[in-house]
Amino acid sequence: MTTLTATVSKVQERCPLKFSFVRALKALDPRMISGSDEVTTSFSNITRKIVSANIMSSDQCDAAERQYKRMVREKADDIKQFDAKTQRLDQFYYQLLEGSEYQELWKVVKRVLVLSHGQAKVERGFSVNEDMLLPNLKQETLMGQRTVYDAVKSL
Repeated sequence: MTTLTATVSKVQERCPLKFSFVRALKALDPRMISGSDEVTTSFSNITRKIVSANIMSSDQCDAAERQYKRMVREKADDIKQFDAKTQRLDQFYYQLLEGSEYQELWKVVKRVLVLSHGQAKVERGFSVNEDMLLPNLKQETLMGQRTVYDAVKSL
């Protein structure tokens, strides 16, 4: 019982849901988006955190908030058609927000998705490079192997 209690305590301690920013990400979940004030407030929390971290200016975030409210109103039918089993969130938002009328909102969405998921493609590249390293391998040989590996992978 003590081990179980300690394990659950450690999981709760490290759980990302205790951070307000993570909880506010529900504003970008198409299944949660509606005209409710709760989701709009969550998006405002996201933009406040972005401004306080000096990632974007307050003017850009204010414009993004206005665009978010307009998107929720105008694209409600498109948002309801999101299927989490078959669609990726980044591709869904790209298709939904393409064009100049939602430019600031798209900037916020891109930054939030990168923050929440990291740079997985880049990180996978690091592990591939590490697998290719051999003792006393020169830089040119590594670059040559990587070029061949990338060409084969793309084909």
